[in-house]
Amino acid sequence: MIGIPPTLDSDSEDVAWALQTADALWKRSERVDAIVWLRRAAQAAVDADDEDRALALVRRAAELTDWAARHAVSGDLPSRTATADGRAIDEGVDELLADANEEPSDFTLEDLGSASPISRPLARDRKVDVVASTEDVDAVRVAGELLDPWARGKTDSEYETIDPELLEIDDVEEADFVTSAPTLSSIPPTVEVPDLAQIEAFSDLPDDLRDSLAAAAHVQSLDRGDEVSGFALAVVLEGAADVSSAVVDAPVARLQARTALRSRGTVEQVSTVRLVAASDGVRVATWRDDEVARILASCPWVEDELRSAADRTHALVGVTTGAMGERMHPAIRAAIAAKLALRILSDNEVLLQRGQPIAGLHIVGAGELEVFDADGRTLSILRAGDVVFPGEVLRAAAAPRTVRARAGGALVLSCDRASTQELLVTCPPLLELLADS
Repeated sequence: MIGIPPTLDSDSEDVAWALQTADALWKRSERVDAIVWLRRAAQAAVDADDEDRALALVRRAAELTDWAARHAVSGDLPSRTATADGRAIDEGVDELLADANEEPSDFTLEDLGSASPISRPLARDRKVDVVASTEDVDAVRVAGELLDPWARGKTDSEYETIDPELLEIDDVEEADFVTSAPTLSSIPPTVEVPDLAQIEAFSDLPDDLRDSLAAAAHVQSLDRGDEVSGFALAVVLEGAADVSSAVVDAPVARLQARTALRSRGTVEQVSTVRLVAASDGVRVATWRDDEVARILASCPWVEDELRSAADRTHALVGVTTGAMGERMHPAIRAAIAAKLALRILSDNEVLLQRGQPIAGLHIVGAGELEVFDADGRTLSILRAGDVVFPGEVLRAAAAPRTVRARAGGALVLSCDRASTQELLVTCPPLLELLADS
């Protein structure tokens, strides 16, 4: 089957990366760009001293170029593709062909590496003095036709051969291969399509939507301490990453490989989060809001599950934006969080009724709570990180005012009276925090 050759275990990282990029572009029918990246893989193989692999990839690029030319003539491929400077590829090819009609100087294999990134295409009504035989190396054909992919494939009779001894692999210098590829169209710095089949959060997605999600992914490689933020959805592909607020250095959870995190929970108003690599070699895939909305529009249940699964993480992040994040050691904060249960409040849902006993500790994780008097007047607003009536919690007193969620709902972390009493005894910093609030 025609296509980009698969990666091998022996390939260097650069070769594998270039081949994966070429394969992704080929599957999107971006044939010219795919061949450019296939040639970059060949150059990466030269850099890695893997000459056999380099020759195999160069030959494959020549085959794909011939295939693309034949299909272009039959109308199966687009006739024009925009270049980085806004021109069409065939316009650039016309210029190169015009240049080729000038009187040529002696042409050698050394000229192939020292000239422009991809050598000048051959004029259709001329022959050059020296070219490579198709039996041994198709590199010259690739160099001549890659920028003219829509041309009719040339027959072997149009080429003259050189002494086969010139093609001994030991004589191939780095300059004999293309050292860089031209930008035929705007290619992102990294094009990687992650495998999402093993991500449990996406198990309910139809295959076509999962493939669309993978194609839209922005994959980043992180070393320990590197961070990524501003995403709508993130998946840790390899390694592990800590979740924390974008403004507080207080991690609340560690995401292992194949774990997803939605940047929003059931409640829209949550703290902005970031992922921080917990080790070297961490790979993370992220998506923007518009990409998530477009791809998951037909599967709202998947979006609901992603948000619901993220609720507790967002509530814990919100807690760190208050006094607990500023004053408590992470180990103590984690011990307290282990005792707290998540409660999701809908719009205007009452958390505490005036005059009723306070069941225990309540900390706002996301959204807002309003405290109002008997006349319904709002007296204060409680936000992420705030403790609800800390003095009354210490005294085990009744709620002095009614507390309810504002529009948009709220996430609250709570524990009962017995667990609260245990925490006050075993975690003196919590006792101090409540006394000072």
